[in-house]
Amino acid sequence: MQRSFKNVVSISEKTNDQLLEVIEDFTCFSLDQYGDILIPKTEEYLDQFPISEKEKEYYFPYYYWWAVFCSRSLAAEKKTVYELYLQDNSWKFKKKHNLERVLSSWKFVFPSFFFIEEMATERIFCLVDVFDYFKYKPVVLTSKLYTQPSSKDAFTGLILPLAGGGYFTVVDFLIIPEHLKAPLMSKLMKFCQNHKVIPPGVVLSKYYPEMLKITIDHLIKNKVEIPHVSLN
Repeated sequence: MQRSFKNVVSISEKTNDQLLEVIEDFTCFSLDQYGDILIPKTEEYLDQFPISEKEKEYYFPYYYWWAVFCSRSLAAEKKTVYELYLQDNSWKFKKKHNLERVLSSWKFVFPSFFFIEEMATERIFCLVDVFDYFKYKPVVLTSKLYTQPSSKDAFTGLILPLAGGGYFTVVDFLIIPEHLKAPLMSKLMKFCQNHKVIPPGVVLSKYYPEMLKITIDHLIKNKVEIPHVSLN
């Protein structure tokens, strides 16, 4: 299995390099064009938690990345910020068919919760997506984790498809320590039972903020400290 992980970073390497450039460009676009909506909305969401400003900064990306890829209530056009980005920049990708195909698939991504099936290296994991029919997803970590996880920890966050069949992270995963994993997943499963007839992608796209709230509340209740990192 380890060999198949390593293939993830070698297949379609040129397209994958382009994807990393696109995500940087999209980040700038989202902040420049919609930051006056996105930032206050994310801050409003985080204000419900009894946490410090530094902790709010730490949790900020998890709501933000859900908002830009999944929320259709922020822009007047009733499209996601990512769809608006593609609409404005599609001319850049017209003759790059492989890149265009992968970017089109990003319109359907959603954050989720993951268990670790295997850690091939410090940067390449095989994860089981708990809410996407327990699919196995090879994931390349593009930035250093705040804390090196245990193989029995769980994660939440957003991953994006690569050209070679794997995925990459757009933000460091929020780690759910092993001893809190089972009770938290029980809470999340109970939440999802009310929407069991809805496909998991629709549930996560629409209700991830509520599921993230359950997660953060659980971490706060159990006095899990955020990693000691610079958030500047």
